[in-house]
Amino acid sequence: MDIRKLHIFQTAAQMKSFTKAAAALYMTQPAVSKAISELEREAGTLLFERYPKQVVLTPTGRLLLDKSETLLELYREVEQDLNRLDSQSALRIGSCITIANDRLPQLLRLQKEKFPAVRIEVVIASAATVMEKLNSNDLDAAFIEGVVSAEWAEGIPFSSYTIHAVCSPSFALSHPVSSLNELINLPLLMREKGSAIRDTVDSFFLLQGLCAVPDWTSTNSNALLQAALQDFGVAFLPVNMIRKKVENHSLAELHLPGLPLVNHTHFVFKKQKHLNEPLQNIVSLVKQQR
Repeated sequence: MDIRKLHIFQTAAQMKSFTKAAAALYMTQPAVSKAISELEREAGTLLFERYPKQVVLTPTGRLLLDKSETLLELYREVEQDLNRLDSQSALRIGSCITIANDRLPQLLRLQKEKFPAVRIEVVIASAATVMEKLNSNDLDAAFIEGVVSAEWAEGIPFSSYTIHAVCSPSFALSHPVSSLNELINLPLLMREKGSAIRDTVDSFFLLQGLCAVPDWTSTNSNALLQAALQDFGVAFLPVNMIRKKVENHSLAELHLPGLPLVNHTHFVFKKQKHLNEPLQNIVSLVKQQR
């Protein structure tokens, strides 16, 4: 016996009519009759006496109705509990470092205000690592930079930011550059391979027929910022990190063809992913803020 058939049986018993039960359940009358007949075969006895204008429960039918009401009520309680658990289970969110340093905290604060009982677990790593964890179901969704090229992933545009080539004013004076060819021969301070910023910078130089070999490689953009401030070379950093320092002349920006670069960010999850209510809310927040 399955829950669907018991629900049909209960409705028919309450309405004393297969036709009325079919209308109430948005089914055809033959479909209701078929479900009742299958239930009777499973029970090994008739559950209804059929009359021209109504159906009446047999003694076995009355017993089943009494038991089924308890069972269906329990099923509804379990269903509600499962829906509540689905809405309250922890969200596992991945993020690239740049987004985590900028837009992510504010967005997750708004999420927490609406779903205070939902625990949010955040993993901050390179775009490549985050996508790998997402594909292996270690994450529910992620904020990444760059193009969403994986066939299994669906991305919703979130934001964009610019990437600037910067160095200390004294380094700029002692190492004047007027072309990209001259730039790649300077000491370069770059993010690690697999990070979205590094991928964007490498792709840019590749399109120019150039290959940049960094002197410094780091997973930490702030380390590159500090190195640039101390005259170690030219760093490629997101605008939110360097804007104030360029304005107060702690850093100098190199203005060359094609610079600054632009990176686009996305909220990503696997196609066919079940989006529970908290995840649907993050999607709404992303669409509101882009």
